[in-house]
Amino acid sequence: MDRRAAANNIILNIAGRDRYDMILYPAMIAIVMLSYLSIFSLYIASLFSRYGTDVPREQMFGAFALLVMGVSIMLAVFYLLMTRNADHSARESLLRKTMTAYIEASACVCGTDATPYIEKLRRMDARMDSEERMGNPRILMMWIVLPALAGFLLIWTPALRDNAVPVVIVSLLVSLVLAAVISPHATSFASEHDKRTREFTAAFCDVCRSFDIKLVPTSRTVGYRSFKVFAVLTVVTLGFFSIYWVYLVFNDMNKHFLEQWRFEDGLLRNVRSTEIACPVNIENDSGPATDDAVLIIQ
Repeated sequence: MDRRAAANNIILNIAGRDRYDMILYPAMIAIVMLSYLSIFSLYIASLFSRYGTDVPREQMFGAFALLVMGVSIMLAVFYLLMTRNADHSARESLLRKTMTAYIEASACVCGTDATPYIEKLRRMDARMDSEERMGNPRILMMWIVLPALAGFLLIWTPALRDNAVPVVIVSLLVSLVLAAVISPHATSFASEHDKRTREFTAAFCDVCRSFDIKLVPTSRTVGYRSFKVFAVLTVVTLGFFSIYWVYLVFNDMNKHFLEQWRFEDGLLRNVRSTEIACPVNIENDSGPATDDAVLIIQ
């Protein structure tokens, strides 16, 4: 790939980022979850205050209907989170490869031996692809939903109608366990991905200085997130901590997007011109500001 083609691919990738990097408002999701948990808690409290431990079966089905609604909300939120992470990871993976191709083409044009740097970037890119391989969100969600769906279908069989409540509880628990197996990755993805991106952009900026391309790597925007701690706090608070949990993981990716966009804007300013100084002036400034319109190099 020549330098002009690589520059155009970088421009096209960054220009299409709005389709893959979704800035979401976590407060809206948190409000929906808080409303549901409040309604469910009030309903359960009213049942026990009225009937004690002898709750009629009809009322129990109402409680289970609300429980199913809550599980559906959580699965929808989980699917949205997985999809957003997968889309961003795929776009950034393609951008990393294009950035490496751009540096390789620039080295050829300038007659500079950048082989060690290029090999380092490719090793980092391959490692990131391997560590962020998360599978198809639709398939993962199908496996999570399948036990719950099977449980609701089984309660319609005559032999299990008298045990409908235990069947539903078991099926929901299996689905929640499967979700928990995947949740640690969803919880820590933003912080781990943010760290990997910082390492790659730092290495990329190092080699760019050899061609007098002035870029500033991404900075840390996301702290450490512990799935185990969050899970324990969710159980202790009867589910209410999950509101902050969801708010945090969605907001983490929002912050990462904004920081990566800052880096990409600087990269965009530089690749719009194919005239690169052959080497070597190393400075630490970011480049001059330009407009953000998409310009394909002819």
